[in-house]
Amino acid sequence: MTDSPAPKLPAPFGKYLLTNLIAVGGMAEVYRAKIFGASGFEKDMVVKRILPRYAQNPSFVQMLIDEAKIAVSLSHGNIVPIYELGELDGSYYIAMEFVEGRTILDVLRDAHSKKVPISWAHCLGVAAEVAEGLAYAHTRTDPQTGRPLGLIHRDINPRNIVITKGGEVKILDFGIARASTKRHQTQSGVIKGTPGYMSPEQMYGQPIDQRSDLFCVGIMLFELLTLRRLFPVWDVAEMRLVYEAGPVPAPSSVTPSVPAEVDAVVMKALAPRIEDRFQSAGEFEEALRTTMARSGLAVTASGLARALQAIDDAPVARASTGISTDADGAAFAAMLKVTAGRSSPSPSPSPPSSPRANSASPPPTQPMPVPREAPAVIDAPHSFVISLADSPLGPPESRAAPLPLPGQADRLVSAPRTQVLAQNQALEWSQNVGNDAELLAIAKAMGTAPGQGRRILLVAAAIVAVAVVVGGVAFGGELTAMVGRAVSGREQTLGEIVVKIRPSPDDIVLDGKSRGGGNKKFKNIDVDVPHRLVVTPKGMDPIVQELMRADFKVADDGGLAFTLDKDFAAPPAPPP
Repeated sequence: MTDSPAPKLPAPFGKYLLTNLIAVGGMAEVYRAKIFGASGFEKDMVVKRILPRYAQNPSFVQMLIDEAKIAVSLSHGNIVPIYELGELDGSYYIAMEFVEGRTILDVLRDAHSKKVPISWAHCLGVAAEVAEGLAYAHTRTDPQTGRPLGLIHRDINPRNIVITKGGEVKILDFGIARASTKRHQTQSGVIKGTPGYMSPEQMYGQPIDQRSDLFCVGIMLFELLTLRRLFPVWDVAEMRLVYEAGPVPAPSSVTPSVPAEVDAVVMKALAPRIEDRFQSAGEFEEALRTTMARSGLAVTASGLARALQAIDDAPVARASTGISTDADGAAFAAMLKVTAGRSSPSPSPSPPSSPRANSASPPPTQPMPVPREAPAVIDAPHSFVISLADSPLGPPESRAAPLPLPGQADRLVSAPRTQVLAQNQALEWSQNVGNDAELLAIAKAMGTAPGQGRRILLVAAAIVAVAVVVGGVAFGGELTAMVGRAVSGREQTLGEIVVKIRPSPDDIVLDGKSRGGGNKKFKNIDVDVPHRLVVTPKGMDPIVQELMRADFKVADDGGLAFTLDKDFAAPPAPPP
């Protein structure tokens, strides 16, 4: 198969400008991107574009929507915020805020290669920040019913934890998070996550709860303390073999400088039985911070940043005379061979209640490995989740079709429109970013950056305006409004459309799209663009409203709103 060319970048993608391809995986492509708004607004983003073959699966799409609606509601300092889930001409994407930093996997590899240990206090500090973010997510409740969401990350691993330049610790990628309230649950027995970073119940495909995430944090903490892989495996079957081969070693058996009280915390997080682990992320965080406090050591974000900078500045160590990576790999392979001779995993195995009691020695650990790619297939036992840490581009056949660059005016105006399916309302800056960003992204891709002068942007806007008039495209009014705002530098004005009909309407159609039955409130409506509202009350003819800016009135909160308020159920007024 011939190699397909990579997308030519920069390229507009709805209201985003894709600038760099960060990673390609089995489920998605990850791009660094920018988003633009009025008055020179510009923000770095990450766009995770779902590959087309998954976008054709209705069950997967519904699962993606369910997960995104939960993910966009998360707002915590230890969680990377997700901006929105959207759809562009059949291509689904997740937009996340870009975080400048390094993943824990990067830190582990550098520290191991340079023989620079990480102080155990800083290791506990990182784990405590992760536990704090998980405690927030695990305890989230439904805003309407107040019931717990039962949110579980399911893929806590060094790739999905970022430490910023300022020493802040943030959790990435709630993309396979599971909530008990979701309509489309993962099928029983389907394993999701990263091999080597799974709880016993997770690797055996059994029901899991939030305590599964705590086991994964324990694995990561062990590796930070020892700079060694706890489970040096590449698929779930291997992990089961290693897990069944013997008990998990204490960190101090690998790194003698680790205190006994730290061993106790790590081993409780790694307890095989969920009843023996910490029962909540909050309890785990408290144990970590208490251990640090008793030692008299203070761990701060700035101190962590300085420690990571020391690793960056350290020279690469010469090869040691001890056991090499190859020797470790040979020992590990031999151990697997012996273990495989004793037992092999069945199609539907059950986790052992406790590690093998009479193990002569703990299973060998392994240095942080050089990246080794494995095929990533959704719902497969070796399903890896793409994250910002992935750098290999993968085989060309796994990439989606290249994104087109607009070269002519007709291609500019025929660009597909973006449909937002879930948006994080906590990101206040997003309120000033609307369809203007599509025009500005196109102008940027064509080399007419907003910062290069109003004249160049005016030319780009004029091209779009002329094409709208000549071509008579469907979105002429909307694009004209975008052009006017882009030229004048005026910000987009957003309002609301409120439907209050009694009895409740059977269907509401806004701008040609059915929004379902019942009374509704539509937010973030561009009042400078004409809108068509069709409301069909039960058993009655449709009510059609053509809305212009003048139809939006100042509401009690100071914003603009159009309210359709009619009571067809009330008895008619008596004649005078």
